[in-house]
Amino acid sequence: MTSESQRIGLQSRTGRSARSALSSARWSSALLSALLFVVMSVASQAAEAAPFAYITNQGSHSVSVIDLETMKVAATIPVGRAPAGVAVSPRAGKAFVTNPESKDMSVIDIASQRVVDTVPAGSGPVGIAVAPDGREVYVADWFGNRLLVFDAATHRQQAAIPVAAAPTGIAVHPDGGTIYVANRDADRISVIDRASRKVRGEVEVGHHPFGVMVEPTGRRLYALNVLSDDVSVIDTTSLKVVATIPVGKAPYGAIASGDGKRVFITNQHAESMSVIDGEANRVVATVPAGGYPEGIDWHAGRLIVVNWMDDVVRILDAESGRTLSTIDVGSNPRGFGRFTTTR
Repeated sequence: MTSESQRIGLQSRTGRSARSALSSARWSSALLSALLFVVMSVASQAAEAAPFAYITNQGSHSVSVIDLETMKVAATIPVGRAPAGVAVSPRAGKAFVTNPESKDMSVIDIASQRVVDTVPAGSGPVGIAVAPDGREVYVADWFGNRLLVFDAATHRQQAAIPVAAAPTGIAVHPDGGTIYVANRDADRISVIDRASRKVRGEVEVGHHPFGVMVEPTGRRLYALNVLSDDVSVIDTTSLKVVATIPVGKAPYGAIASGDGKRVFITNQHAESMSVIDGEANRVVATVPAGGYPEGIDWHAGRLIVVNWMDDVVRILDAESGRTLSTIDVGSNPRGFGRFTTTR
């Protein structure tokens, strides 16, 4: 910082020396600004590139942040009461977490790994998703029978869209134009137009759909029916069920490979994972997946499975289904949603 005497000395200069000093000062300031911009850009890119998984721990009211390169917990972040749902958006630079017991949503800044906001989110927030462009956040209000829409930048609620009974899982079409909500007690999926924020259709599925997932090509939607132990496959163009695939007991979480050709389903009560051929619509393998597997996501050819009963996250090889490692996290982890930064 320039001292008072230095500023007085600068003001007393005249002619070329004063102009030279002023030019030098401006050049130094410009150089400093440029250097700061470069440093901030590099830091921002590093934060965006860092592969992390954000695991909600319902029993310990926290989120475990796993570094997916070292496969170790890098941070434990306190959030609201009994966190369940999670949606990570590298575009927004944030991880959004639903806390059903405290009836709010925690917002975690990815760069600093800390909670930057907590906002009310209905009477029972469970499922959560972020639009592909990172601009909107969608929360399923279980007791309110609504889909809540939040601005991802300001965290302010923008809309509340009525849906059917007990909304839980949410998925957004890759083109960002359509939102799908699983309504557990209504046995149907609500199909919502993002632009108009209105329900444009419903699809009847199996008994008690909880999780829902759109594979990366956007052609197929999967509804996981926890009480009929099967998966309804919905054509996203016709909005018709094109297949019903039996899986293990109480299917809960789903993720697809990058090309959409394989779909992986966690079966809570069977303690297994079903592998579905996305083109043939049939189970091609069933592998052990630990105690009460719930959330599941994908990173670098590996599956990340959250085990509610074991208090661990299990890393599986996507090709063989073999368990590669386990990582201790908090109490009763769930990871319901897309929880990695690697998309």
